[in-house]
Amino acid sequence: MKPNCPLPFRRNRYNSRGLWWSQSEYRETPVKVFDDSEYFASPFELDVYRRLTEFSSIVVYRQHPLLVKDATNVYSRITWRCDFRVEHVIYPNKFLNIEVKGFVKPEFKHTLKYLEYFSYLEYSRLILITKRPQKIDKYIHSYTINDIAYLLENAGLR
Repeated sequence: MKPNCPLPFRRNRYNSRGLWWSQSEYRETPVKVFDDSEYFASPFELDVYRRLTEFSSIVVYRQHPLLVKDATNVYSRITWRCDFRVEHVIYPNKFLNIEVKGFVKPEFKHTLKYLEYFSYLEYSRLILITKRPQKIDKYIHSYTINDIAYLLENAGLR
């Protein structure tokens, strides 16, 4: 069965639509048109990025790799790319890892458990942003896009 819309607009099974955003043109397109365009997995992720870049006291890194588990003699290392890493301009040891989720899958909960067990510092600085506040696990819950300023203030990044 063919989709009713062209290929760039086709959605995945979680109903998210990727897009390209140009900072110089300040517009989003379904395909890469401008040289400085960046790919975002969903419009919600782009909204969070725009909100984060409003603050001048922080630097935002996209798709920052986190080491979940070191390599052993048998297994290779496990890494995970967090959506955003937010660092203070002057003090790089003050940081937050921000993950934007529209829908939390069981595989992501498994990644969180690994991260907590093997890399607690990265886990303790992880913030989940969803459209509505959700309880992910017994001790884990998410925040909304409106809570970003409050979270940055509490982390000493503003």
